[in-house]
Amino acid sequence: MVLLSFREAYLYAEDVQLLNDGMWINEACINFIWRCLEVEYENTGISLDIRSVVFFMDPTVVSYLRFQIEPEEYSDFINSNLIFEKQWIFIPVNNAQHLLESGSHWSLLVYDIRRNVAVHIDSMKKNNLSAAQSVVSALSKVLVGKISTSIRLINVPHEYCPQQKDGYNCGIYMILAADIIARQAMHEMPTYSAPISGVEPSIACSLTAYEGGDSSWLQHMRKNITPASASSFRGTIRAEVKARLAAEAGKSADSVI
Repeated sequence: MVLLSFREAYLYAEDVQLLNDGMWINEACINFIWRCLEVEYENTGISLDIRSVVFFMDPTVVSYLRFQIEPEEYSDFINSNLIFEKQWIFIPVNNAQHLLESGSHWSLLVYDIRRNVAVHIDSMKKNNLSAAQSVVSALSKVLVGKISTSIRLINVPHEYCPQQKDGYNCGIYMILAADIIARQAMHEMPTYSAPISGVEPSIACSLTAYEGGDSSWLQHMRKNITPASASSFRGTIRAEVKARLAAEAGKSADSVI
């Protein structure tokens, strides 16, 4: 039975338990957190349509893209996801080898549609590079005829990416990295005026212009994405779940969190 539904994200009791410290979050958790971030961005007083700038792809859609989509479905995929109405697509990459496998690791792929560049950020060395290449290949096939060349993939060396010190926080690190990039991408839009302190406004442009080595935006990520910030973020999401359950006819999450 669904415990909580929110913007086409659905959480069961077993999903909510994964938000506790020491747990590996699944597709349902990630999709729920994506939708929470959308609402948070919308509530900051931005006058533009957030989802026309940044698009957080549902992990189940990514699996469909990698393992199931047929050529005759390409057009529907583009139209249903409004791909060309976006500027930045944030794609959760999982190391599953087939559709029915849950995998064991998450990393982040950020696709800049304007520059046709996808940047891969992994919190566990090169664990997901092959999976990221698979996603880029699948997306390039879907967009063939719509883009002039195949998507260029940039893999950021792991020594410059925030690296998890455990076996379970990959999904949280992935989301925290996406949040940093998304906020700055929106800041670069003329109607958004809440920059990240200490990070130059060109972080998003720097991201897809990245050619190697260290940079200020990577330093910012390493400084702010840590075991402590991951734990704090989990607490924030658990509080969000409790608040939304309380708003839904007085439901309680105390028995599952």
